[in-house]
Amino acid sequence: MSSFRRTISGLSNQHLFYNVDLIVYLEGGKTSYNKGQVYAGSYSSETEDIIFWKNLFDRFKSEKKVKFKSVGSKSTIKEIAFDIISRNIETVYVAMDNEFDEVLNQRICHSNVYYTHGYSWENDVWSHKTIQSVIEELSAIKITDPEIEENYKAFLSKVSVAVYADAYLFKDSLSYFPRKNGYMFCVDCNPIDLPYIQEDGSSRNFVERWGAKGTLA
Repeated sequence: MSSFRRTISGLSNQHLFYNVDLIVYLEGGKTSYNKGQVYAGSYSSETEDIIFWKNLFDRFKSEKKVKFKSVGSKSTIKEIAFDIISRNIETVYVAMDNEFDEVLNQRICHSNVYYTHGYSWENDVWSHKTIQSVIEELSAIKITDPEIEENYKAFLSKVSVAVYADAYLFKDSLSYFPRKNGYMFCVDCNPIDLPYIQEDGSSRNFVERWGAKGTLA
């Protein structure tokens, strides 16, 4: 127990070693660390998650000097969050992807705990306005028609069934999307025009993968 106290004390005081006001733990990075490794000093300092959250803190907490640490694992982030809450640590924050925590009533409500608005920071960043801005910057052509917005909304509408299926399975630590191999089986990303949802194939694949196992019962 004494070891635990020293660990928590080190957590609450470590901002002093970086000459900052706050330490913020995030997901992200190629390596996932457990809580013991994190408290021993392991973390990643250059991740996309840090870029995203740094921009938010720069905008909304610009008066604070912040050190960001990516530790990979969301479960580790949640464990740190519980230490922050139980020990009333004011100098450490955590920030993580929402995923389906809000839908499943699993969000941790505390002033030092931050979540993305959507499933992940990528969902918060990516919108039809972002897509249009990137295309305009790369092509040097001003887009005036609503085609991108219309196609983006249609894409979201058609993929929603797959997202609902993913949320349903998520509560049992399962996934509709084969995330590990990185292949989105319901999205054709190589058309001659725009990416589109393969609705028939996706529905059939869902039944084949999960329906026969009784997952949907």
